[in-house]
Amino acid sequence: MRLGHGVLFGLVAAIGQDTNAQEATPDTTVTAAMATHPIIGAWSFVDPLVPDNKNYGVFHADGTFTGISPYGGTGIGVWRPTGERSLELTIIFFDLDPNPSVFAMGTAVNTNAFTVSEDGMSFSGPYSVQGIAPDGTEVFAFRDAAAMWEGTRLARIIHKRPSRVAR
Repeated sequence: MRLGHGVLFGLVAAIGQDTNAQEATPDTTVTAAMATHPIIGAWSFVDPLVPDNKNYGVFHADGTFTGISPYGGTGIGVWRPTGERSLELTIIFFDLDPNPSVFAMGTAVNTNAFTVSEDGMSFSGPYSVQGIAPDGTEVFAFRDAAAMWEGTRLARIIHKRPSRVAR
């Protein structure tokens, strides 16, 4: 299967963002929904079925995402709210090999749908991954109904640890 040109264009198009120049008057409803969304901040997340794949990421109020994965390396992405506590996230990683010691040129597109808990301290939701070779061919597609991320806000993790600072 041959995929279209421009993975980054696909990333933006995948969640319905317009790739034209920014309008003079941005939609303030969407901007406000993003700026106040409970996903904003730093998170740790893992698929309980793959516990060695612990990821870290930051959801920014402008709809961008940066993260790191032991399988994919550094990822960049975009997210958009789909409700008060729900969202869609698409992340691009530039390593196709899940072995952290091996680099395979290509693009892994990770597609996610999350719901943030009522207290704003955790999230969960399904994900899928599509691997695309540099020539645009699909090399793998991982879509498993059991694939779920479980996330924890970093503030919760960091504040549980005892201080290691010498006084």
